Amino acid sequence: MMTPSHALEPILAESDLARPYIVAGRHAYLIGRQDGSFPDMGWHEKGEMGGLWVHPIKLLDGFWLRVGNTWLSRARRFRVGAYWVEHEYDVDGLTVVRHEFVPDSEPALVVRYSFTASTDNVMPVRFLARADFHDVWPATDREHGADQASYLADLDAWSCRTETGDWHVVLGTGSRKPAGHSAGRDLWGPETTGGRGMSVALDYELQVTAGETAVLDVVIAGSDRGFSPVLSSYQRVVTGLPALRRARDERCRQMLARSSLEIPDPSVMRAWNWVKCNYDWLVREVQPWGSGLGAGVADYPWWFGCDNGYALRGCLALGQHEIAIDTLDLLRRVSTTANGDSGRVIHEANTRGTATDLGRTEETPHFIRAVWDTFLWTGDLSFLKRNYDFCKAGLLEWTLGEQCRDGDVLPYGYGIMEMLGLNLQCVDTASLTAEALERLAGMAAVLGDGEVANRCHGLAATVRRSLEDAFWMESEGLYGDMVATPAEMAPRLRVWMGESKEHPEVFQAFRRLLAKAESDPEQERKRPWLLKNWSVLCPLEAGLTPSHRALRTLERAEGPEFTGPWGVYINGLEHRHMMSIGTGVLAVAEVLYGRPEQSLAYIRLLTDTLEMQMPGAISEMSPDWGCFVQAWSGYGVAWPVVAGIFGVQPDAFHRRIELAPSFPESWKSAQLLGLRVGSNSLDLRWDGTTLSVTSQEPGWDIRCGRLPMQLERGSLPA
Repeated sequence: MMTPSHALEPILAESDLARPYIVAGRHAYLIGRQDGSFPDMGWHEKGEMGGLWVHPIKLLDGFWLRVGNTWLSRARRFRVGAYWVEHEYDVDGLTVVRHEFVPDSEPALVVRYSFTASTDNVMPVRFLARADFHDVWPATDREHGADQASYLADLDAWSCRTETGDWHVVLGTGSRKPAGHSAGRDLWGPETTGGRGMSVALDYELQVTAGETAVLDVVIAGSDRGFSPVLSSYQRVVTGLPALRRARDERCRQMLARSSLEIPDPSVMRAWNWVKCNYDWLVREVQPWGSGLGAGVADYPWWFGCDNGYALRGCLALGQHEIAIDTLDLLRRVSTTANGDSGRVIHEANTRGTATDLGRTEETPHFIRAVWDTFLWTGDLSFLKRNYDFCKAGLLEWTLGEQCRDGDVLPYGYGIMEMLGLNLQCVDTASLTAEALERLAGMAAVLGDGEVANRCHGLAATVRRSLEDAFWMESEGLYGDMVATPAEMAPRLRVWMGESKEHPEVFQAFRRLLAKAESDPEQERKRPWLLKNWSVLCPLEAGLTPSHRALRTLERAEGPEFTGPWGVYINGLEHRHMMSIGTGVLAVAEVLYGRPEQSLAYIRLLTDTLEMQMPGAISEMSPDWGCFVQAWSGYGVAWPVVAGIFGVQPDAFHRRIELAPSFPESWKSAQLLGLRVGSNSLDLRWDGTTLSVTSQEPGWDIRCGRLPMQLERGSLPA
């Protein structure tokens, strides 16, 4: 048996340190390179996505330390822990460690430099930071003028601000008095960065005693809400640093203790708790909107509908229930601001609450599925009540109203795939709509709305039949990506051909489809079209597909047509890129249809990438590019293990749990301890033949559908 997953070991990197990293709390995060440098990074706001952010603004491009006459420019080692990072340097006979963490409750970063030497030494040290205020994308800060700096003599700290705005940063070392200070636009350390920033420096005389460690703590706090809150935050961190560190450490310990996994699979074990950390790093708390899970860094740190439809399932399985509740409430508030009372869920909103995409058709049913999942795992009735009317309007009036034509129950509009022209009747949207109708029926039943419950059950059956009739392609053993007429498809195919000229196989595939569309004598007859996007797996992920059809699809998906060396291709025609979400969806589908070994193989394709970009994170694009921390990557690890292999199907409100486990043959033993369901905590232990369950609370109805099970404390009497 492996070491319990709650014993999280830091990861050490000593090579390829030009890769990115993040250290994050809910109110602030820092992005740089693992070698300790801060080059311009990102494309959403070109070159401005790295550095120190207190959303919705960026504060600093970066910071640097000079020891004697030498700048710490390239670390030789990098370590990452659950909530901190360290860079280690050797300079002038000294070992210097730069340790960074973000307190839970403050918009601030703490940087601790530790110095050790073999001889006594007194040396000059300069800390230099480059303030460069920047608004969140799409940026509107051009009118704020050049950045300004003021020295706060009573605090021995620097304050920087925008020329005309309320954006401020304060940085200093608390009670340690500097030997000097300076500022200037042309004041540089070992790097230069773009933008219109202002550098500030603090100089110290540091005494290092042989065999002991000297410490220099730097606190950096900021806000877009004026000087007073920044100053208060800075002072709280300076005076309360030990308590803030203990609080972050204790919360992290509790987080890691939930859903503790012990299995004979080193790759999954190693990644398990890092997925919890990935979720924790991506939570952005920004007033007045609240707290919500961002999609990925560096370029997508804000809030998304589709991404959270997947990611929050992983949070629920790992016991991070508050993240799911907070995120869905935030998405509802932002969506209502953007779309009124329609119930339409936004696709993307920045941390000012501005919806830059009002929402694709699949996102509203996706949201409804997530709300119901969250209610089942938490039993939070007040959460369900405040989201019910929004879900009802979104599904029955917007999705099945505005987005449907001529009485059809298959909605039109863009789905998951971000490809221009895929705004027809898409298979992922149809699948999610069928799921959402059953989920809304469940909500209505709990809340006593029998009319809506009955209506949704009837519609769900109709949508499922329509899905099978319209999308299934018997000759292919696959669902089509979309249903459309030849007249609708022909102009789209011409555009896609033009865009794919550099990829002959794709070009020829589109050319063949275009020939079929142009020669079809029934130009207004709807038919399914196969583009081989990974979204054709969505009905299987939902469990909507009849078993005989599902097995045909799964066997084809496992082949080189759809699966590459690191997971599922975004598109089975191109064979260029593999994305973690497609791999996760297939992992879920495999175990749902009784194929746990195949599911585990796809989970491993994700967990095997854990150290390929940022140590301890699974990237958006497999194995090592795109967002270097991505929220939905956790879905394909946590959900198929907890909901599939262990088969946990909770109903916390009614204090019921169904278990339908499907263990791989290779797992002769397995434990899932501290599984959080509502107010209860469960321990599940598998010994190869029997699943034993311990419930911390009495009175729960716990049943198993497939395997013999021993019920211990809290079970019903025989």
